[in-house]
Amino acid sequence: RAIKTIGRRLIDELLAMSEMLAGNILLAQSYDEQALEHYTRAIEIRDRQTGDNRYSRAILLENVGYCRLLGGDLDEGIATLLEALDLADAVEDRRCRAECLQDLSYGHLLEDDLGRAESYGERALAVATAERYDDIEENCHYLLGEICGRRGDLEARDAHFARLQDLHPELPFL
Repeated sequence: RAIKTIGRRLIDELLAMSEMLAGNILLAQSYDEQALEHYTRAIEIRDRQTGDNRYSRAILLENVGYCRLLGGDLDEGIATLLEALDLADAVEDRRCRAECLQDLSYGHLLEDDLGRAESYGERALAVATAERYDDIEENCHYLLGEICGRRGDLEARDAHFARLQDLHPELPFL
């Protein structure tokens, strides 16, 4: 009986990981809806598991929230990202925290709530810079440049885009 229980746990763990990886591949290929289906199945598997799986749930919820933003479901996407952020904070996952903050900035930009978008973007940038998450730092400079441009702060916009250019001297057109 113990071996059967261990086997079921291992199978669930492998299935959840496989669903998340399939979602990641599909998301990278811009198949947002299909990615969301895989992430949702992974969460369902995690829901059945016993033990502390908050770390993996935080990452999955961040992915789900982002997919919902891409699909235009801004309210649900932002709510899911806030849930993911709470979990990331609880398990001290700084990478997931930075990604949640970045996605929340993007979501609020899509809502045209520039104040919240900027606040989340600045918080994401601070974490990304401190932890040396170069990809998130780049995204944040782009988001913050766009936000500053929309609110008419051209000096701040140019500073963010100049920093983005500094990060990519090989691309002189940025």
